[in-house]
This record gives sequence, C-alpha cells and structure tokens, in this order.
Amino acid sequence: MPEFWQNLGDYDKALWIPYAALLAQILVATLVAILVLRWQERSALGRNRPVR
Repeated sequence: MPEFWQNLGDYDKALWIPYAALLAQILVATLVAILVLRWQERSALGRNRPVR
C-alpha cells in the first residue's frame, strides 16, 4: 500500500467490503436496466402518452 494512503486510516483486509460494493453495483445496474427496458417497451406500445 502506498505511504500517502496511510493517512486515510487503517487498511482492512476483509473481503466482505469489495464483495458488498460489487453486489451493490450489480443491484443498481440491474434495477436501471429493468426500468429502462420497461420504459422502452411501454414506449413501443404507445403507452407513454401524457395524461390529459
């Protein structure tokens, strides 16, 4: 670990931290993909018209 990073605090070698970050990224990407695909499908079917 570089010396200039040592002022950021103690280094934790636990693997759960990167795994949790990866899981969070996967969940967010999946949610965004689902929302975009639903929006595109509704748009293709003409259901995204403004309500009057």
